[in-house]
Amino acid sequence: MTAGAAPELRDRYVGCLVGAGLADSMGKLTEFLDRDLIVFQYGPRGLTEPPAHALYTDDTQLAMATARGLLKAGDQVLPRVVEAVAQEYLAWLALQDNPVHRRSPGVAVMDALGRVRRGVPTTASADGGANDSIAATRGVPVALRYRGDVQRVVETAAELCRITHAHPAAVSAAAAAALFVDYALSGVPIADWTGKAILNVKRWCPDDTHVTVEAIRTVERTLDWSPEDAMTEQFRARPGYGGGWTADEALGIGLWCFLQAPDDYARAVRLAVNAYGDSDTDAIAFLTGAFSGAHNGLAGIPPEWVGRLEDGDKIRALAERLVEA
Repeated sequence: MTAGAAPELRDRYVGCLVGAGLADSMGKLTEFLDRDLIVFQYGPRGLTEPPAHALYTDDTQLAMATARGLLKAGDQVLPRVVEAVAQEYLAWLALQDNPVHRRSPGVAVMDALGRVRRGVPTTASADGGANDSIAATRGVPVALRYRGDVQRVVETAAELCRITHAHPAAVSAAAAAALFVDYALSGVPIADWTGKAILNVKRWCPDDTHVTVEAIRTVERTLDWSPEDAMTEQFRARPGYGGGWTADEALGIGLWCFLQAPDDYARAVRLAVNAYGDSDTDAIAFLTGAFSGAHNGLAGIPPEWVGRLEDGDKIRALAERLVEA
């Protein structure tokens, strides 16, 4: 590629999944730490790069499971796609007694998949009140599988979310997260992202969307704010909320961090992993990394970081299979 040229599509696909996994591995190191503790532990700039052995969390594990299920499903109808992805989630669940594979999975995911394993249909397995950040992160590969088909991206991400999380905000945030990746892959101008996402999620998502729309509106409203002001005064406007622990919050903060530096993967991810307040930084960073990786491609990620990612070759291979699909 020549300097300044748009990344090739394959590079964007690989950049999306590798970028998400790397950012996830950084965010896990600052999760539950407020800004003072981050500075105390990592210095005045906070955490600036992934560790030598960048181990990802359940966010990346389940995103990879989603990708495998989508590939196995091929071009089948949506209920068959959900079934194929659910089987991959159950394969992941079977490994959770092994401490090597267990990466702090959420209660809602474990409970819902436990019900699926006992024979409960995926249409009835989720906790209706569950709204966790992983509902947004694990749906990212949907955009890689159905790039350009906005209706299919939204409907598939929503139905896959409902396997474990049935809160309307979780469902609509999962759909919106996949949409933003789709826009990045498709070269939609960044200035159009938020408006298009609001229109498309309202049109195609079968659940109520007002909480997710408000999260996107918060991003629009605070783009020129400082990180501290945006993350403490806006995303934490409701007492006890705002740290990215819910799908809509993770979506909003992750998107905000990306939009602060859309052409600079490292800078955007550093904003995410050093988020103010006690935050779900691995999920926030995962989404920031996915958006940035899809926009900038693998070439936009510091090359010295890429080789540190756990299972990097497997993640790259999944992305390349999704390109072919």
